[in-house]
Amino acid sequence: MPPALAFVASLPTTPSTSALLVAITSLLQRYPLLSCVITDVRTTTPIFKQRAVIADEVLMVEEEAEPRTAEEALLFGLEAAAKIDVEEGPLWNVHFLRTKGEEGPSRLILAVNHTVSDGAGTKALLVELLNSIFSPNPSETPEEALTTLPPTMEASIDVRPPWLLMLREVFAALIVPRLPSLLRPTPPIPVYPSPPLIAPHTRHTAVRLATFPSSLVASLKAVGASNGVATIHPILHSCLLTALFAASSALPGKHEFATGTAISVRDSKLHPTATGNYVASLTSSYSSSSSTPPAFDFDFWGATREYARRVTDPTERAWAKGTMGMMTYIPDGVQGSETGWEVFLKDQVQAEHPWKFTAGLSNLGAVKVPLAGVEVAWAQTAPGVGCFEFNVISVQDGAFAVSLSWRDGTVHEGAVDRLWTAFQTSIEKVASG
Repeated sequence: MPPALAFVASLPTTPSTSALLVAITSLLQRYPLLSCVITDVRTTTPIFKQRAVIADEVLMVEEEAEPRTAEEALLFGLEAAAKIDVEEGPLWNVHFLRTKGEEGPSRLILAVNHTVSDGAGTKALLVELLNSIFSPNPSETPEEALTTLPPTMEASIDVRPPWLLMLREVFAALIVPRLPSLLRPTPPIPVYPSPPLIAPHTRHTAVRLATFPSSLVASLKAVGASNGVATIHPILHSCLLTALFAASSALPGKHEFATGTAISVRDSKLHPTATGNYVASLTSSYSSSSSTPPAFDFDFWGATREYARRVTDPTERAWAKGTMGMMTYIPDGVQGSETGWEVFLKDQVQAEHPWKFTAGLSNLGAVKVPLAGVEVAWAQTAPGVGCFEFNVISVQDGAFAVSLSWRDGTVHEGAVDRLWTAFQTSIEKVASG
């Protein structure tokens, strides 16, 4: 399942097809990347190439006898994005699902191939789409359209890895495998208590979705402020850790958990509001004792404050960008019928322990929507090298939604149930003070 993003907006009113087409046309005119396909896909130099894309190619309107739930709509969007042919395009589409007889909610689904945009950029696309549909103002001067494709992350941001990161990776990849077995470090403990039940890269993404009321958001902010934490994102990270600990506490042995936090490095002076990929990844590691049952020495608010410090610390953010920059050192070139990148990624996903992190956390913050009653959620394809992915978004002064994505069948369904229940319980417990 190729990397993709899906956003769902549940709407209190039904827009016309003509309004949808006008809004999509506006986005096509403003962002050249939305009119691109990818050529030379199976080479070492794939490139974006513009072609004429019209709104009718992007928009798909469907009538349903029974409305899908928001969770079902998210999965529908991910599956739709996975079917996109990157060589034919378009690389994104908009699905409008309306119920026959005008009863029940209508849902707008924005499905995007990840090559087009990261989460923050796709959120901006959704906001522009909704604004154009529901609050068009012809008297306003439209924002200037881009005339060129957006710069790549490595061409516009310093992603050179710090020397310490370089030395660590070189030592692990090149030196350790050549050492005598007695001198090799002890292999790291897997980031999930058990290996995948089935190879993750062979499975589709599954999704869970939970929505929390605005009153709970206010409570989380108030409790966080009283404990020296200014935003709810670090609180959600600690709730995620609490859930991981609780869900695995019955399993014997020492447990290691690694989380990955997506950090947007999009710069308004360098990058467009929407489209393009400008994301770094901050990793964090936590472990239990080796007792039976394992014990977790976890100071909730202490860990929350430390995490809040790290996500804003310039040194930590430089390290996170350098982690992305390490990808430039992956051996390229053609090896038989595959590129060096393909060989590297295949080795990663087909390894005995393919998971490099236990859970990712991507929080896109609040969306300002043009009308009351809109609910928004998003999800992304579960990576083959990570076990779980948590995706957060909220409506300004409204509810916030959290989705969980993972590769179906790679972990026991009961383990997913325990994790998902523990995560929601932890959020509600913290909010209650």
